[in-house]
Amino acid sequence: MYASTSRMLVKLTCGHQAWQNGDEHMPTDKGYVTMEDGVRVFFERAGSGEKHLFILNGFYLFDDFKYLAEDRTVIGIDLRNRGRSDYIADISRMKRGVEQDVEDIEAVCRHFEVDTVDLLGHSYAGIIPILQAIKYPARV
Repeated sequence: MYASTSRMLVKLTCGHQAWQNGDEHMPTDKGYVTMEDGVRVFFERAGSGEKHLFILNGFYLFDDFKYLAEDRTVIGIDLRNRGRSDYIADISRMKRGVEQDVEDIEAVCRHFEVDTVDLLGHSYAGIIPILQAIKYPARV
């Protein structure tokens, strides 16, 4: 794991960012995945390994777990109506609650062509991995 005192955030010319520790680089990219109803869910991704870890609604945890991107792909996701994802004024788009969050995670899996994924959730988002495993057992 990189010590916080030895990390330096470096802006690359291609618009990506990297954590630099000596000669080691950990590129990240950021963007949005658009859900079927038009809501955009924000993500930040590091690494390019075959194994995937999604950190749900915990961008404050992203840097703590980014070291895992050395051999997997780590993707932090702001759930809908939270963080940097789209604000939703139309309450009808929020009626399904946590069930909609499960479907949004499934949509993110399809977007990144992820067959199986490890999920990390904290507090409210802690129930999502359980519900995801119940609804999509082959994915988790």
